[in-house]
Amino acid sequence: MQHLEGDKTESHAWGEATHTWTWPQIARQALQELGGSGSLKELYVLIEQHPKTQGKHWRARLRETLQGSSAFVRMAKGVWSVAWKYSKEDVEELNRLRREAHPLLGPRTTSTEES
Repeated sequence: MQHLEGDKTESHAWGEATHTWTWPQIARQALQELGGSGSLKELYVLIEQHPKTQGKHWRARLRETLQGSSAFVRMAKGVWSVAWKYSKEDVEELNRLRREAHPLLGPRTTSTEES
């Protein structure tokens, strides 16, 4: 297992049952293992052994998943959390601040894909 110096993450052994999981399921599981939130670097380490990471663009797919679903909240640059940890008002405020800082990003989708 790979260990990042100063980080609490190690690469994850994904069970065979997870091989059919969607990207939102994978992202949610990884964030839950990090206590509900974590950096992209930590997520990459946890997810890198999953079979869906065989292609060269899996990191972009993970970022797209985090950015495109209301199930996840961007806490800071490169730091994500599961939305259920926060009230609806807190999530709306974080998203407002995100759009204010980056007006070209526009509104987030309202997808709550749980599958």
